[in-house]
Amino acid sequence: MKQTLLIIQLIVFFFLFSSCESPNVPVNLISLSLKSEKNFARPGDNVKLFCEAEDLDNDEITYVWSAPGGNFLVANDTAIWVAPDSVGSYHISCMVTDGNGTSDGSFIKIYVVKGGELVEGFVKNAVSGLLEREIKISLNGLT
Repeated sequence: MKQTLLIIQLIVFFFLFSSCESPNVPVNLISLSLKSEKNFARPGDNVKLFCEAEDLDNDEITYVWSAPGGNFLVANDTAIWVAPDSVGSYHISCMVTDGNGTSDGSFIKIYVVKGGELVEGFVKNAVSGLLEREIKISLNGLT
């Protein structure tokens, strides 16, 4: 009889003090990517950004965009960054939170340049097909 009473007390204790709520699963930031083929902009250019995030327990996700310069036009996971007038590199970040205390974030670097285009890549020798090193490129008199 005492064992039965003890088991009943343990069951009642368990139901009274255990939570029916499942633990919050942290928001999982999949990626933050620039929707452009270039990593640079001129002053005043618009750069489209997209922050892809997933919350495994389907909490509503909030997006917060920031940069040390320029302005944003934001629609949740998509933002248009208007490049500032000052030339330099800018770290643009996207922070996501699920409203239950978990968050994640990432950033990308975009260069604001004036004048000519920023050229990146490799130069191959047309005859041998080998990569050439120490190549200087001049466009419109700019090297």
